[in-house]
Amino acid sequence: MSTNAIQTAALEALAAGLNVLPPREDGSKAPDAPEWASRQHRLTTEAEIMAMYANGRTGLGVVTGAVSGGLELFEFEGRAVAAGLGRAFVEAAAATGLGPLVDRIHSGYSEHSPGGGLHWLYRCPNPSTTKLARTEERLPLIETKGEGGYAITAPSAGRVHPTGKPWRMVEGRFATIVSISADEHEALHRIARTFDQAPRPAPEQPYVGEQHVGAADGSRPGDDFNARATWAEVLEPHGWTKVYDRGDTGYWRRPGKEGPGISATTDHRGSGLLYVFTSSTIFEPERSYDRFGSYAALSHGGDFAQAARTLSAEGYGVRSREASASQLATGDSPAGPSSEEASSWPVLDAAALHGLAGEVVATLDPHTEADPAAVLVSLLVAFGAAVNSGPHAIADGAEHPARLFAVLVGRTSRGRKGTAWANVRRIFAAADPGFTAERILGGLASGEGLVAAVGDGTIDKDGNTVGAVVDKRVLVLEPEFARVLKVCARDSSTLSALLRDAWDRGDLRVMTRKDPLRASGAHICLMAHITADELRRGLAESEAANGYGNRHLFIAARRSKRLPAGGNLDEAEVHSLGLRVRSALAAARRVGILRRSPDAAALWEEIYNNLDDEADGMVGALTARAEAQLLRLSVVYALLDGSHTVEVAHIRAAHAVWQYAEGTLRYVFGDTLGDEVADRLLAAVRDAGDEGLDRQAQRDVFGRNVPAPRLALARETLERRGLVVTTTEETGGRPRTVTRALRSTQEDAFTQEGRPS
Repeated sequence: MSTNAIQTAALEALAAGLNVLPPREDGSKAPDAPEWASRQHRLTTEAEIMAMYANGRTGLGVVTGAVSGGLELFEFEGRAVAAGLGRAFVEAAAATGLGPLVDRIHSGYSEHSPGGGLHWLYRCPNPSTTKLARTEERLPLIETKGEGGYAITAPSAGRVHPTGKPWRMVEGRFATIVSISADEHEALHRIARTFDQAPRPAPEQPYVGEQHVGAADGSRPGDDFNARATWAEVLEPHGWTKVYDRGDTGYWRRPGKEGPGISATTDHRGSGLLYVFTSSTIFEPERSYDRFGSYAALSHGGDFAQAARTLSAEGYGVRSREASASQLATGDSPAGPSSEEASSWPVLDAAALHGLAGEVVATLDPHTEADPAAVLVSLLVAFGAAVNSGPHAIADGAEHPARLFAVLVGRTSRGRKGTAWANVRRIFAAADPGFTAERILGGLASGEGLVAAVGDGTIDKDGNTVGAVVDKRVLVLEPEFARVLKVCARDSSTLSALLRDAWDRGDLRVMTRKDPLRASGAHICLMAHITADELRRGLAESEAANGYGNRHLFIAARRSKRLPAGGNLDEAEVHSLGLRVRSALAAARRVGILRRSPDAAALWEEIYNNLDDEADGMVGALTARAEAQLLRLSVVYALLDGSHTVEVAHIRAAHAVWQYAEGTLRYVFGDTLGDEVADRLLAAVRDAGDEGLDRQAQRDVFGRNVPAPRLALARETLERRGLVVTTTEETGGRPRTVTRALRSTQEDAFTQEGRPS
């Protein structure tokens, strides 16, 4: 670089309003200015520049900060460029709406340093000297030089740098250095901070006192929430918007912020933390928050105790998650279940205990021996019935209101099925006394009786409508569902068909009478109880699984604990819960068509595509309406929140209930096929153990009353499902064909009720 060329460049910098000072020629990269302090506040004159560069200097430097018109150097160190941070920065800027800003800065003035770094020069209000991103060892990756700083620029070369390599201009020149606003300046810095690899301060841990139960082992509500909640669930209800993901890091924009840029990151370098850059939120800037701390700040004004109590009611921590989900595997024995029983009993995921429903379950749980899953589903069904058919979702042109049929499956008395309903009824007596007193009906003896309960009335001889039921809401409470299945099995019964219509549309007709019965706009929900053995026999005998049974949610229920003195739930607490349910009902009745939020729609698509369409046998028949059941459950959860939109939490809660119902069916029916011959043959083969059954022994199972072709068909069905294998063995005489089980069945944990025989 000639003296004239470097001198010309220095004069161009001066003309652009920059304070020029040459660097030392010893590789130190420091300014060659004995009067450095004063030089930070006054521009070098043209005469001074001519004198400075009269002796063959090869370096050019400028003072950053106010003296150069608010100049700031934005520097990607060579190690950052080598690691790809420059490209990643540009991508992140583009994704968060800052692409045009970066393009403008880069084209205004950008250069490469001898060490492989990238420099930008721009003017801004309050230029600062800051290390924005560092390595884990705290070496700089991205930094700025502002007030009181100094930058060597192109076309410096020679002895200025230890390598002797030059600074090379990439784009722009001194005259085209751009100015950016304070907001743009801050947005640029925020993006850079997301690349900081240095450890950030840990969040405050306010986990003391009443807000937690148990040890710091993940059982406390806050710990459990940190482990299982998503940042979307924490932030999005309060108006935060995710704008970009880079690896595990989420880039978020605060509520009310318009335009490009970000306000915070989540899960930076796998931290699991929220880190906020701006002071324009309720969070303190430059501080880390975990999910629980963020939730407490956003939803409870920083009251950690109240936040923990609410989360506990929603199913987080020992009070609900472990005192509910793990109690599902407790059974009647104070010592707990056998390992086999615990592994096969369905477990209710804590996501099901969302919102008001979870709070009701958590409040009732210490005062009842009823299964938390039974209490929860009883509440969901009752709430759906009490609302009405107005609020609904739409799928394939069909309306799906909050209309549910549920059957609690457990022991005759020890399942505490009736106890679950008794507690829920107390709350609804306070929430909607008219509905509870008049519209909860029992005794499904006939289809005609069902229609009459919601009938449109008849026309008398004077043309007047008489006997019409105004309130079309009904909750059918059937403590003996086995009797309903027997009625449905009768050839002349219309009950099964009418119950299907009640679940589907709510328009019912009985046309077998001289004066047909009609009911339009009926909103009928059903809550029934049955034992496991009765359910197996009843569905097999009535063949109700095909079309009727799959309209029900089957919920395993058993005693959750022993309370010798009974519960002692205070009436004031019951009344308080009732008032909350009453408010939820009022809000729900103002909802029309429910649609999913974008995030909920994405989650729904994921769950929908993963539903098992290949299940066969009784489980397959009884889960054939999984999509509709999930949809209706999500509607009920949304209405409990008073929401006009189905959100992610509602989908997750619905899915958790459905998984429990599906687990109940797998537990009750196991590998049964709904084919009496195949099921009995499978049971006999399994009972035979390793010995197996040959053809003659198989015929003996049925007293030789089943024809050989029918028996062969049953055996082929079992072989096709991988339940048995048939082999031919040499005996020294006539070969022996033997069928053996490939996997053993689990013992029935509902009791000694056994499998079909």
